[in-house]
Amino acid sequence: MSPDGLQVRCSRETAAGINPKGKKIKEEDNIFIQAIFSLPINDELEKVSVSCKLYYFVLVSGEQGEDVAFGLQFKKFQGNTVKFIGRHILSELEPGMN
Repeated sequence: MSPDGLQVRCSRETAAGINPKGKKIKEEDNIFIQAIFSLPINDELEKVSVSCKLYYFVLVSGEQGEDVAFGLQFKKFQGNTVKFIGRHILSELEPGMN
């Protein structure tokens, strides 16, 4: 995860459901994904929800062969998502805080 987005890894089968054509992602493709996940904030898990634009995908070596890595660019945050992502990134950067 970064301030601009996140990378998600999945199987080729899952990737085929997200990007059926399996081709390079182009700006005009406009593939959006709603990412919902939890982050550890102050010893609690906080739910975050953000609309992301599919930015890229690449093949990577995984534990069970090749996986697919998707780059998701943050576009629209819901609720306290911006605050939670910012706190999480800062806590990961501060020595002894994670």
